[in-house]
Amino acid sequence: MPDFRGSIIHGGRYKLVELLGSGAFGVVYRAIDMHVPPFAGRVHMQRAIKIIRKAGPLKSDTARQRQEISLHSLVSKHPNILSLYDAFEYKDFYFLVMEFVPGGDLYTRIVDGQEFHGNDELVRSVFVQILDAVEACHAMNVYHRDLKPENILCSTTCRKVYLADFGLATTRAVSGTFGCGSSHYMSPECINESGQFDCYSTAQNDIWALGVILVNLVTGCNPWQAARNDDLCYEEFLTTEAHFYDRDNLSDGVAELLHKIFDLNAHARPTIPEMRRTIMGLRSFWKKPVKTAAPIEAFEAEIEEVPRVKLPKGTEAVDELTHALRVANLGDADVEEVDLGTLSTISYDEHKMPSGSSSASTSTSGDDSAGPATPDKNADEPHVSTADFASELDKALLPLATPAKDTIDTQHVSALLGRLGLA
Repeated sequence: MPDFRGSIIHGGRYKLVELLGSGAFGVVYRAIDMHVPPFAGRVHMQRAIKIIRKAGPLKSDTARQRQEISLHSLVSKHPNILSLYDAFEYKDFYFLVMEFVPGGDLYTRIVDGQEFHGNDELVRSVFVQILDAVEACHAMNVYHRDLKPENILCSTTCRKVYLADFGLATTRAVSGTFGCGSSHYMSPECINESGQFDCYSTAQNDIWALGVILVNLVTGCNPWQAARNDDLCYEEFLTTEAHFYDRDNLSDGVAELLHKIFDLNAHARPTIPEMRRTIMGLRSFWKKPVKTAAPIEAFEAEIEEVPRVKLPKGTEAVDELTHALRVANLGDADVEEVDLGTLSTISYDEHKMPSGSSSASTSTSGDDSAGPATPDKNADEPHVSTADFASELDKALLPLATPAKDTIDTQHVSALLGRLGLA
């Protein structure tokens, strides 16, 4: 992958200034939008630009990558999903212009800041925002399959969080691609250790991952390395009826919810609205008061105002888009569910939660991904001249309208799909 730092692309619009993260198939840069003049002496508008190397020269080679772009565009108007403003391709690369979120990812905030420890309203606010983002995705038949703190970005104050990285997302409500995601967060039916499942519900797999994220927020650790019988912590959960009632000072309300989420019968798990109501009704996430820093004000009011899923009157627009994604544009039968690599837009350090480190995203149907990576993992960055690349780049860049975060804009999605050869 060339070193794009200092490159000015898109007809002089974006200047790539800092490498934020890199992986086997792509990199993410902090960029400034030169077309938006500084306001009152402030800096230019900042963006995060993800550059993905195409998986191959043929359209069929890049089906997974093009699906990531189209599905992210479809859901990106929700206030708790990272905005995708623009997408274009040139030669061997796709470029995704996204919202820049300066507060880092949720994994780092949990492990480093310890700001969630004992802070009921912060935990409540953040988890409800995550629930709302995932509910919006499911309402549009988009299933993330890689929900984890590394793929959730935070504002500087952590008052707002944003779901990111749709590299493993699918429109399939039922999948036969096992081992897809990150091991700490996969449901047992997705892992399919004993081979007893022919397929699994992608929505219920996301519900399971949300339960693990709740454990992360409240305890600062993972409940287990993986939901496998050879995992000692998971085995203890299976054999101890009151597992979550007896550990980590969890309140009875939280313990009860977790036991429901981690039901081995996937269809017995609570719905996202049910989880939301339970979380809003909890007096505390802990049995005993936990010493914490000064509370963050007004979280209760902010949660009340979080916009829920907004859909057009009727379901025609959603059905039309879903049909277009599944049949005309992507053709589920033609899109092999393989993991071609995922990359968080904000990097993270290799800290360890007590029961294990942050997870890499994988899929058993393809090569394992190295997952999100930090610049530290790429100390010897390639310094390839990009003069020729930059001089020709503006010839192929195709602008897209910036979406508003309220309702589905079918014209925006259709334009993006057309510019990427999906329409």
